[in-house]
Amino acid sequence: MRRLLLAAWVLGAGVYVAAAIVWGGYDGFPDMAVLPACGAVASAAVVGLGSLAGRLLRLTPLGRLWRSSPAWAAVTVVGSAALLGFGSAAGLTSESTHSDTGETFRALHPLAALGGYAFLLFAVAHWPLGGRAGAQPDAVSPAGATRPR
Repeated sequence: MRRLLLAAWVLGAGVYVAAAIVWGGYDGFPDMAVLPACGAVASAAVVGLGSLAGRLLRLTPLGRLWRSSPAWAAVTVVGSAALLGFGSAAGLTSESTHSDTGETFRALHPLAALGGYAFLLFAVAHWPLGGRAGAQPDAVSPAGATRPR
């Protein structure tokens, strides 16, 4: 579980930095120091909220369905990546104004961007690792013996 959280955090920081460079521009040395730090903080916040949501999801039938197959996580990752990569071309845009120049431009809608980012990190952090659907790592077998680690 910790490896998945770390993987989601690193992926989130990378996606944040890439998006900031593509959509916001790159200003040289200051961005080289600041963007990774901002990406790490934003990714930690989203992975943290996703971790809480995942704990709540575990208690529901939807959580059992999610853990039944890694296909659900894979579809979520592919869909989120497609939304982030091609959402603007598909027309999921909003009109924004550049804060420095005052020029108007069209970009991926903020809800689509944040939703795609959050679902991408959630799917990676909560990737089903196999085993019986709904089984807990320290579950006790019917015979009373614990599973080997």
